[in-house]
Amino acid sequence: MVVREKMLECTMCCMLFPRSSRPICSRNWRSQNMRNCPAMCMAQVGASEVLVERMKTLFGSTGARFCVKGMIAQMAALRAAVERQGNNLVAIHRMTHFDLDEMEAVEILHPIQFRRLGNVYQPFTVKDLENMGEIPGVVSVELPIRRAGYKLTPFEELEKISAWCRDHEVHFHIDGARVFGVAEAMAKAFPKLWHCATVFIAAFIKNSPILADVVCWPTKRF
Repeated sequence: MVVREKMLECTMCCMLFPRSSRPICSRNWRSQNMRNCPAMCMAQVGASEVLVERMKTLFGSTGARFCVKGMIAQMAALRAAVERQGNNLVAIHRMTHFDLDEMEAVEILHPIQFRRLGNVYQPFTVKDLENMGEIPGVVSVELPIRRAGYKLTPFEELEKISAWCRDHEVHFHIDGARVFGVAEAMAKAFPKLWHCATVFIAAFIKNSPILADVVCWPTKRF
């Protein structure tokens, strides 16, 4: 389970962003360039490109894409993965937020079929994957599982799931909405943690005043 005290003490996000959004807003309001902007948009002022490049450096990833909304990032990454795999089965934890909180929108809007694993109290394991009786195109892990009391898949199990996915040529999707706190709780460097995955989602709305997500792929597999 996540040590919430350690997550609250996490300061890694300060490498990218200040703790308060007030200085940013004040500078933007005083800036003549910003006042003349047709829209207050990260993409138009170049901030999204800066964010993407910093994420690639921080995580040691070969690629990254900026996205304004977490669920858009999740759906786009999952849709691209199942189409590339030629297999629309996606193994998820049964309490995964992008299934539970979105009222099955992913399955309704996309050619995706979820296989819900584990129980409401614990993350699923490699044993659950082996007992599926079928090979999914994608395995998705939420770190931590918010609707299961913020339970966190142990790093050792994450490595086992990653190895299982490689052995079976399965795409491994990590939902890292609370990426900075998870890295602190696991005491792992970002590249070591996220190179387990084919793709991961980093959400900044949980960790900073930036209302955006970044989709990263640590290797050339995606």
